[in-house]
Amino acid sequence: MVWFVQQKGDGGIQPFLAETLASVQTACCRTLQATVSFMLAGQETAWRDTADTFRRLSAQMGRGMGLRPGALLIGTQAGGDAAAPEGGAGAERPRFRFDGLAELSALLENNRRDLFFPALRELAAAASEAGAEERTALRLGLRALLLASDAGGEERQPGGGFDDPDEPGWEEELADFAEQAERLFERRRQGQAERESEVLATIHRHIDDHLGDDISLNRLADLVRLHPSYLSRLYKEMTGRGLYDYISERRLAAARKYLRQSSLKVHEIAAALGYNSSFAFARFFKSQTGATPQEYRQFPDGSASKQ
Repeated sequence: MVWFVQQKGDGGIQPFLAETLASVQTACCRTLQATVSFMLAGQETAWRDTADTFRRLSAQMGRGMGLRPGALLIGTQAGGDAAAPEGGAGAERPRFRFDGLAELSALLENNRRDLFFPALRELAAAASEAGAEERTALRLGLRALLLASDAGGEERQPGGGFDDPDEPGWEEELADFAEQAERLFERRRQGQAERESEVLATIHRHIDDHLGDDISLNRLADLVRLHPSYLSRLYKEMTGRGLYDYISERRLAAARKYLRQSSLKVHEIAAALGYNSSFAFARFFKSQTGATPQEYRQFPDGSASKQ
């Protein structure tokens, strides 16, 4: 589903769209018990560029973080994600008509491995009972699916000729296609895991290096090009705890180190850790350790604090 949103007048519409899409996700989850993913273009698009933009966003949605259920992503403007078809950006590609191929294509595009292989077996069984033209059409369609998904970049495409549709290699060719599709799903899974690890590493590195700066959820979300609410949910799923728990943990560790190893005053430590006042810092520190900063500095062995 593609939504075209045209604003009236000047002013940025992107924040409004992002919040609206997040609300749609929440409503779908609550009322339909269904997850839905969105990719926001991230910038205004001229009408003449809509076809190229759609192909670029579709390509980005089909890898990395886009493969997670319930994703809410901001598209990048990096070139080369989707090449324009021959005949110009607006050229219409001919549609390949064959029962079941459209469903397979959608399952492959949406990374539904659990449904893809049962649908493939059902389609192959139907083609086996049909005529030679249907089996030939299926072979061509399956090859096209792999080519469109860039599955054959490092692997060979299914072999076999097309002169004799009833050749003994029919079953072997279907098995070969299934194997390549399996490798495609696995590469996507690995790509998703790598992207998620990259997001975690980027966030943790930024937090550790900027404890005294802006490490709000909005700032971190901008850093990794995710919506704040989605980042918060994703972090909890990946680590088992909240993002602010990690921030508090790192600030507490840094505070203990300052108090033990430096002569900085409490208000200076508070400022270095991003607190607006020494009172706010002291309240946080005592809630975590059971001791005030002064008490901890006097008794760093823990005799006056909870370790």
